[in-house]
Amino acid sequence: GKTTSLFGGCVVRVLTRECVDFSPAKQGLLVQVRSGDNEEQTTMVMSVTDLTPVPVTKVETKFRRIVTDIPVPQSIELIKKLRQVEPQSMSGMVPIVWHQAQGFLVRDPYGNQWIDLSSGIVMANCGHAHPLIVEAIRSQLESPLLFTYAYPSDVRRRFLERLVSLAPPQLNKAILFSSGTEANECAISLMRHHG
Repeated sequence: GKTTSLFGGCVVRVLTRECVDFSPAKQGLLVQVRSGDNEEQTTMVMSVTDLTPVPVTKVETKFRRIVTDIPVPQSIELIKKLRQVEPQSMSGMVPIVWHQAQGFLVRDPYGNQWIDLSSGIVMANCGHAHPLIVEAIRSQLESPLLFTYAYPSDVRRRFLERLVSLAPPQLNKAILFSSGTEANECAISLMRHHG
């Protein structure tokens, strides 16, 4: 079937779900891209991780433990089910199931443990499940107001005042966004308007 979605400000229509092989690890989709009056067809290359279990050297150190093949055979069904409901772009990650994480350590439900060198996206320099952050989230969840994105609130004022106090003196204002995309779009808009 054909799928249409907004991608980078352009309308992208997937013409076929049949994949084009580029290498054992890469597959692609033929897509039609339309921006204004311009239309073109192109093949987008997307990495898809193989789900064939590979025997690996067992590891047991202070911070790492690898005791199974990768991917873990019992995890393949879960990963396949995710691939049925997520876009192909999510299929390029290392096929390990994250089950628990604390600090810089990530564990799967099968006894393996890794050092998280990805910063866990959103966890960035804080680590996973940092006790002070968990307590702050718990406290906010128990408050009568979870959050307001655009309307004034005391918690937002306190956070922004603290953020601005940590920045260089010439950066005396800040704005909160819900994603990096929003922040980037705002930065580009500011550059266009103010040089």
